[in-house]
Amino acid sequence: MVLVCRPRETGDARARTTGTLEYADAYRQILRTARRRILGDPGAEAPGGATVLILTTPQVDSLAAARVFTRLLADDEIAFRVTPVNGYRSLQQVLVEDVEGHLEANDHIYIWDDGEVEERLGREREAYEMLEFDVDSDSDEDEDDDEEDHDPEHGDDDGEGGDPASDTPADGSSAKRARSPAEDASRKRTRRLDGEQRNIYRAILAKYYSRGSWTGMSIAQMMYLLAVSLGRGDRDCLWYAILGLTAQYITNAIHSGTYEGYASALASDVVATGSDDVRPVEVRGLRDVNMYGADDSAIRVVPEELRFTLYRHWSLETSMYHTSYVAAKLGIWREKGISKLRGLLAKMGLSLANCRQTYEHMDLDLKESLVRRMESIAPEYGLTDLVFKSFTRSYGFRSMPLSASDAVEGLSALLQAAHGVRVEVEGTQIVRSDAVTSTRAVDSAADRGAATYGPRHLWSLQDTGVHVGARGVDEDEPEDERAGADFENLPSATWVQNFFEAYRAMDVQKASSIHLLQHSLQLAKALHQAIVAQGVSIIVKQSIKTLRSFRLTVLQDGPQLHLFVHPDTLTRLGFWLIDALRDIVSEQTERRAAARRSKRRSKDDESAELVEQQHTLQSLPFVLAALDKARDTYTVVGIVGAPDYGDVGRNRFGLAFQEAAASSGARMRNDRFDSSVLEVKRDDLLSFVEALHLQA
Repeated sequence: MVLVCRPRETGDARARTTGTLEYADAYRQILRTARRRILGDPGAEAPGGATVLILTTPQVDSLAAARVFTRLLADDEIAFRVTPVNGYRSLQQVLVEDVEGHLEANDHIYIWDDGEVEERLGREREAYEMLEFDVDSDSDEDEDDDEEDHDPEHGDDDGEGGDPASDTPADGSSAKRARSPAEDASRKRTRRLDGEQRNIYRAILAKYYSRGSWTGMSIAQMMYLLAVSLGRGDRDCLWYAILGLTAQYITNAIHSGTYEGYASALASDVVATGSDDVRPVEVRGLRDVNMYGADDSAIRVVPEELRFTLYRHWSLETSMYHTSYVAAKLGIWREKGISKLRGLLAKMGLSLANCRQTYEHMDLDLKESLVRRMESIAPEYGLTDLVFKSFTRSYGFRSMPLSASDAVEGLSALLQAAHGVRVEVEGTQIVRSDAVTSTRAVDSAADRGAATYGPRHLWSLQDTGVHVGARGVDEDEPEDERAGADFENLPSATWVQNFFEAYRAMDVQKASSIHLLQHSLQLAKALHQAIVAQGVSIIVKQSIKTLRSFRLTVLQDGPQLHLFVHPDTLTRLGFWLIDALRDIVSEQTERRAAARRSKRRSKDDESAELVEQQHTLQSLPFVLAALDKARDTYTVVGIVGAPDYGDVGRNRFGLAFQEAAASSGARMRNDRFDSSVLEVKRDDLLSFVEALHLQA
């Protein structure tokens, strides 16, 4: 494997190893390889005539990165194919069908580093490489290579072992061939370690893995850096990088400070590229209205974006109700919390009519002063972290501008529920945004036209008017069969369809794609409603079991259960619960600590109590399980919270899940790339949880 290093920033004078590859170097190697296949070996092309195969996970960040990378390949006239992979099974299938027989894959693996490996993981990298190329002296698997190691053509490398497969062509014949530079480098790195060295390196890696998992730089940002290093960092690539970073932030993958640093850098690029330097045209006769040109596609920096869910596409009251940060501070699952919310809005000078209007219908002066009003009143209610730096993108005459966070919400909704599940969405809203609890599906266009005061109808992508080819929800088909199709690794599988819907909606050039993205916000709101409704139900019914080192919630019934079988939706529910309960847990801990301090006078006891309090505050992990009745399994996710809003903890559930499954004998499958997500057979969940509890 080859490490590809992040491009150096201006003024960075640190030394770099001779021969080190940077992003641009690796990309040029990809181009050279692709062109050689076209000119020299047409049979080596990937199926479909493509020379570059791009494997992409169904995540917004991955889709944004693929958009940047494919844009570069298209400009260089290189044929490519984007293939979604959602776990190890789908990856293995792609390798068998599209890679084996075309490459010897291990010689062509390049690790694109965001700086973490090169700058902070030197010891871990050394340990990995030494063990990767270690030839165990007790092993007999390299005996056949001993003679070859002394071959005059290659020289005597002082006991270096060879790779038996390195001299075997892809067709399996026994003919010899010249080694590639990657193979020569691999052979030169091969060493025989003694037992003590081997144990030291294994201990280093064991300590590294025990730290848990965390998220590095957005891959979309890395691809944007590639585009910049090639001199092709245009506005669209910049927008995709913004989407990738925003996706990490709103899914609690990165620390708020990390987000602010990257967002400031991207904001500088927005200014440097002139993306936000568009002169508004004054419209005569309309006071305080600035209209931009019909071809305006600028990106603009929003220094103070409100931390309210989809508030530009919802009413202010409903948006705040569905925001986890507000839920935590006001306790919206109680009547008292609802009264606090309305009291806050009243102190801001907003009537209920204003609060229940959609944002676009609010008075202009209220919209312009909304941030100022919030920041002056909200701290009285504990809402001190209401704004963050963000961005908006204009689409000219084709659509209203869209914020980065709203775009990510829509794309995530398409990935989770564009097809295959029943989701009720709101109808057209005029004054109130309160949903009528009608479950009747609106079938005809006439019925939809009459549904003007908030009835609900089943989500269908066909309603966008731009998509009719994909299979929608068939109400006559048993729900069990629909759910089962979600796990098939076929081109017609639901998750594959969802992937390409989101990939298409991310296209910033096509009007139909922009319209689809706007329409997806309706689905995003419906998912948020389901998540908050389920979270409130869990808290009200006290369905959370507090164990020694984690909290457990098991979902076994309910009208929205089928939505939470999706790991991403279940994860978002978990983070909502963590945010909602953070202040409650903190208050309870402080009360218990105060009661104990009143009984204890010793400083040592007080110090011990403080340590215990801090430990309790930091221990906010959640394990959630949702029953998939069709497959008789539970989808299980492990989530790690943090004592302060905006913090991110390392997730250690990956190793814990593996050890619990091994000790309990539970039938489980960890097919996802995220090791903190797995499936457990219905009958084995109890033994699995008990083992996890005892082990922790």
